[in-house]
Amino acid sequence: MEEKSVMEKSGKLNPTKQNSNTNKTRSVRVDGQVAHFKKIFDSIPEAVISINRKGHIQYMNRAAKAMLGELDKFLTLEHWPEKFGLYLDDATVLYPGHKLPLVRALQGETIEAEDMILRKAGHEQGIWISMSTEILRDENGNIDGALALIRDITNSKQIELSREKNVQRTEALYKLSRLMAEAGNNLNEIARLAANFTSEVMGDFSVVTLLDSRKEKLKIAAFHDTNATGQALLRKFLLTETEYDSSEGIVSGVIKSGEPILIPSIQPEQMQAISLPAFKEFIDEVGIESLLIVPMIGRSGVLGTINLSRHRGQKPLTVEDQSFLTDISYRIALAIENCRLFDSLREEIRERLSAKQALDISEQRFRSIFESVTLGIKVLDLDGNILQTNLAF
Repeated sequence: MEEKSVMEKSGKLNPTKQNSNTNKTRSVRVDGQVAHFKKIFDSIPEAVISINRKGHIQYMNRAAKAMLGELDKFLTLEHWPEKFGLYLDDATVLYPGHKLPLVRALQGETIEAEDMILRKAGHEQGIWISMSTEILRDENGNIDGALALIRDITNSKQIELSREKNVQRTEALYKLSRLMAEAGNNLNEIARLAANFTSEVMGDFSVVTLLDSRKEKLKIAAFHDTNATGQALLRKFLLTETEYDSSEGIVSGVIKSGEPILIPSIQPEQMQAISLPAFKEFIDEVGIESLLIVPMIGRSGVLGTINLSRHRGQKPLTVEDQSFLTDISYRIALAIENCRLFDSLREEIRERLSAKQALDISEQRFRSIFESVTLGIKVLDLDGNILQTNLAF
């Protein structure tokens, strides 16, 4: 006891105290390393999330918390889409929980840049994100968890989608031009083609109206609905060639101003108040969610309108749709003017041919009378030269 006490008083630690101090030193060192790594992860601008082998969140950096919300350590991966608001590219269907990149990572799959939409509760507009994962393994090579890197790719995705839309629209316009060329100079066929094309390509219900030559009367030249019920109602209540006063309904404002009208969301009572009477039952039965009216403007002014609407519950029409429909209406207007010009030339030719035929008939009658009368006839010019005589003369 005296020897042990002397050794302690001499400044030397016993083994128990030495181990305790070593453990404390290691703990402090580990805590310092953890704090250092957290500081590094928090400085990363992209969202970083680590999970354990059970799929529970172990760590989220500052960017991840700002993007997704506060940490819930016991949240299972299958509930991430519902909790954070992860959707497929249509922004309406939740991303399948069992296909989440982190779920597949725990099954041994490395995911590179899986795109999805993040739309938090109460936010209509979401953002595009890209989730990449990396597998974490222990010293024996077994899967011990996974790491997810999430980037906001909204800007680049919007550029990509815009390019895709431009390509699709260019192809659609080329198809429209080809169809119009096949339709030739048939005005009724051009109108029918315009209604069918805009309805099928842009959805859901399209009506083409044309002004008369005095621009006083408006007639429904063609209509089409992608919905069978809607099409049946239109056939029941709408008749092509039926004329309306061009000052009636919301179309009159478009015709007068030459400017399109876009109503992304419209209530049934509002639609009833501004539409023609023939549409009332259609509005009650099928419903109209969104409305877009674009004038068809040619060299001679406004020729008519293309009226496009989406059914109740469908996505609203947008400014991009308005731009696309304006391009379509320009081409349709040119085709309509060409048809009318062709019809006008054909009528003029027919009138000229009729006049020539009448003249030929008149000449034949004169010659018949000239030759058949018993009275002698002689035709002279102003200089007294004989031009013609009949047999009797």
